[in-house]
Amino acid sequence: MFRYWLVGFGLLPAVPAAVAADLADPTRPPAGYQVAPDGAPARQELPRVSAIRIGRGSRVAIIDGTPVAVGDSVTGYRVLAIETDGVKLLHNGAELTVSLRPRIKTAIRRGR
Repeated sequence: MFRYWLVGFGLLPAVPAAVAADLADPTRPPAGYQVAPDGAPARQELPRVSAIRIGRGSRVAIIDGTPVAVGDSVTGYRVLAIETDGVKLLHNGAELTVSLRPRIKTAIRRGR
């Protein structure tokens, strides 16, 4: 009888491991989730508009160092419009506007 008890206790640690093998890890990222080399989630940056030139009948923007006109594509983004203050782009069916000058929030301190 003592042997059966000993065998029973010997197999007891294996039972939770067998049951846990079928459980999904709730902390595991979803399939297709990319992780940057340092462990932080990978984040796709927006293209950077560094210059806009509007002349007689032509509009050109410099996006990520590449001159583009309306209808051109750069780094997966299609140029929809070039305005004086930014560029309208289309990426994966979503429209977005990238400003020539980034918006910077500043706090104004009043003198005491």
